[in-house]
Amino acid sequence: MTTAPSARGFFIGDYAGLAPAGSSFASLSIRANDANTSNRTDAVFSSVSP
Repeated sequence: MTTAPSARGFFIGDYAGLAPAGSSFASLSIRANDANTSNRTDAVFSSVSP
């Protein structure tokens, strides 16, 4: 966690979007990488079905 970007504290992730996708939902979030100082965050896409 201590390698996460600093934004008045450790920035370990954030919700970026949620959208309907047919009968599913698609989400996008930003997450901190574990101990990767050259690329501190990743954008993560997920699809969730009911």
